[in-house]
Amino acid sequence: MTTTRIVLADDHPIVLDGLRNLIRAEADFELVGEATSGLAALKLIREKRPDVAVLDISMPELNGIMLSRRLAGEMPDLRVLVLTLHEDRAYLNQALEAGVRGYVLKRSAVENLVHAVRAVMVGGTYVDPGIVGRVSRASAPTPSRRQTKAPPRR
Repeated sequence: MTTTRIVLADDHPIVLDGLRNLIRAEADFELVGEATSGLAALKLIREKRPDVAVLDISMPELNGIMLSRRLAGEMPDLRVLVLTLHEDRAYLNQALEAGVRGYVLKRSAVENLVHAVRAVMVGGTYVDPGIVGRVSRASAPTPSRRQTKAPPRR
């Protein structure tokens, strides 16, 4: 069995504890390090060379988007997943443009994080189901409204 090596980075201890428990519950996942800031995560990822980095978007010193951009340039084979409270398309687009392969909402991480890690490990891109509906509705063309005008007076 191949083991997926994972680094976690989140500045909230309770979130980090929950993520740690999710990762450790999977026999084929190995937690190789944890960080509580963007700069600490960068140093740890460079040192440990994990398969997957799970990053909070909103971290001190270096946020998850900026960190993802840096990592994409340095380690193109690294699969980055971001965890976020942000459910709008602008954040999703920034993350994808930065090279992120997975976008997981914190509110559904318990249900979706393991699936997201597995999806990116086989080369896929994972977008949390909680945001997919919003994105597809927001980008769908809206039906044109028929506007009626009164005829010009003569």
